Amino acid sequence: TFAITSTYNHILRTILAGNLIFADETQISYQDGSGYVWVIASMEETYYVFTETREGEFLIKLLKNFSGVLVSDFYAAYNSITCPQQKCLIHLIRDLNNDFFNINFGIINIICHQLIYLIFSIVKSLYRFFFSFFSLLNF
Repeated sequence: TFAITSTYNHILRTILAGNLIFADETQISYQDGSGYVWVIASMEETYYVFTETREGEFLIKLLKNFSGVLVSDFYAAYNSITCPQQKCLIHLIRDLNNDFFNINFGIINIICHQLIYLIFSIVKSLYRFFFSFFSLLNF
């Protein structure tokens, strides 16, 4: 009803006014069929959208006023959003792992392994830095 719609719209406006959005989608099944749930999130708010297909055209309209950084996986639908973008390192590691275990080409396996190790080391270092930083602030 009105209160729910008003709250839902407020959440989206708050996210769009920020500097950082994380976006992802996942397929779901329910009693009458299947569809996709899209998640648009900031560090404080989360907004969900259900669509019957994985077509991402609605994202262009939904995120048209966003000027911060969009963090997403490598799904092509996100490429049409006109804002600075960063690809999710965890998704990159997952994709590299899949390639590493599914492709048996010597040099590609070596490159994938080295990239996975490099990215993992970076993420681990960032985690340690932020963990120690926030520990000093008593968070």
